Amino acid sequence: MKTIGVLTTVLFVMMIVSLLQSEPGFNGTSPGCSGSGCHTLVSGNVTATAIANNQVLITVTGASGNVAGELVNSSGQVVAVINTTSSNPFILTAPSGGTYTVNAGYKSPSRRYGTTSVDIEITPTAPSLLNSTTITSTFINLIWTDNSISEDGFKIERKTTDTGTYSEIASVGANVTIYNNTGLTGGTQYCYRVRSYNTAGNSAYSNESCSTTYPDLPNVPLNLIANLVQNPLSVELSWIDNSTNEFGFIIEKETATEVFSVIDTVAANISAYTDLSVTNLTYNYRIRAYNTNGFSGYSNVAQVSIPVELTSFIANVSSDKVNLTWKTATETNNSGFNVERKNVSSNDWYTLTFVNGFGTTTEPQSYSYNDEDVSAGKYLYRLKQLDFNGVCEYSDEIEVIVNVPDKFSLNQNYPNPFNPTTAIEFQLPKESFVTLKIYNILGVEIAMLVNEQKQAGIHKISFNASELSSGLYIYKISAGKFEQTRKMMLLK
Repeated sequence: MKTIGVLTTVLFVMMIVSLLQSEPGFNGTSPGCSGSGCHTLVSGNVTATAIANNQVLITVTGASGNVAGELVNSSGQVVAVINTTSSNPFILTAPSGGTYTVNAGYKSPSRRYGTTSVDIEITPTAPSLLNSTTITSTFINLIWTDNSISEDGFKIERKTTDTGTYSEIASVGANVTIYNNTGLTGGTQYCYRVRSYNTAGNSAYSNESCSTTYPDLPNVPLNLIANLVQNPLSVELSWIDNSTNEFGFIIEKETATEVFSVIDTVAANISAYTDLSVTNLTYNYRIRAYNTNGFSGYSNVAQVSIPVELTSFIANVSSDKVNLTWKTATETNNSGFNVERKNVSSNDWYTLTFVNGFGTTTEPQSYSYNDEDVSAGKYLYRLKQLDFNGVCEYSDEIEVIVNVPDKFSLNQNYPNPFNPTTAIEFQLPKESFVTLKIYNILGVEIAMLVNEQKQAGIHKISFNASELSSGLYIYKISAGKFEQTRKMMLLK
């Protein structure tokens, strides 16, 4: 029994000695080795490196057994400790960023410990107020607020549509708060988010901001065809819509002036148009598509010649316009016609214009003239046919009534879109004081077109926007208690 007790005591002592030799013995809330732990301070045998998430990687050199270590904050408090570990290097985690003292050591082979310091950087604060702005069909600008003083830079992530998946597309340096995302696809929604980063890791994300690029330019319309229609005399245009992103089509006509001018616009997906403003001429037509990003190229030019076969002297009233048409079966020595008008309340005839004749011809000839901006009232029209030798002859008189409008109205400007001039027409059923103003899309007044008393009837005002930039504008009329607004598009 005595022998067993002695053996037990010997084994216990050996275990204690073994533990004392292998356990460095860092413990407690005060820094440094304690008990029978590290005895001798050795310079340079401990290295410490800050890694992600407030962790410190600690390496002890010269050790052949277990090691230990501790982190001590700037107030002298132990904030993390490992009393023994077979890992070398090993990791301790600080509660926050800052400068820490690192004590670490070993017992085997000869009880040593060392000390060093380490700076732990905290993750930066997230950026905020991210805003994305569409610039073109391929370009979106990003800008955000930098809320951190410790970032190494910013990571930019993007997804296509609000249901897509984010992926990192770029990074920028510290203190940079702007990024231009180019090479995008037209008419596509892109969503963005940004976060800052440093060696400690990434911040939280900023807010999300989404923008849609402008549509690409529409494709050129194809196969424009012009066909003559005799009754009523008109030209029917047709073409192939070769695009899926147009807002509409702009129709242009070339007359004897050899200059193309816009005659009308039609909406998207329309592929036909009828031109009723034709007489005895040859016309060339062309069209192009448009959207907010600009214009397509022009279609082919379609030509049509108009052999006029109209009846003799006729007047048609449309709003404040009187359209006069007449026909000759044959002409001999015909210089042309004076078109004359008289108000029935007056005795005086007024010459509106002179229309050239065809000289001598056995072929039927037709003519027309538009008397525009005619005030409300009753009028007489006649033709004064003049020979080259001065002989004249009058036609029969035609009575025309131009009615007073029955209500106030503000018509859509024409043409629309326009560049740079357009006409705005309004109707007054009675004499009124009228203001007509132009505003930008923000509601800021930019022009006063009318500010005076106006007679009852139809009035047309020309607006020149040559000094304005392309965009949407609003025009508003006020006449007594009547007010009305409309929109118009300037496309340069």
